[in-house]
Amino acid sequence: MNADRFKCKEITNIILGSFYEVYNEPGDGFLESVYENASYIVLTGYGLCVEKQKDIS
Repeated sequence: MNADRFKCKEITNIILGSFYEVYNEPGDGFLESVYENASYIVLTGYGLCVEKQKDIS
């Protein structure tokens, strides 16, 4: 995937890098909540403001 195509390249790189960081550390086979909590920790650690389970309706 070419990150140059994205409007917010810096944030996109943080999000994609965080995904791989979270997935590669514990590996697969955990509940979704484990990855959700780990993603929250990593993304906020990079300074992003994130919310868990945001209602979009």
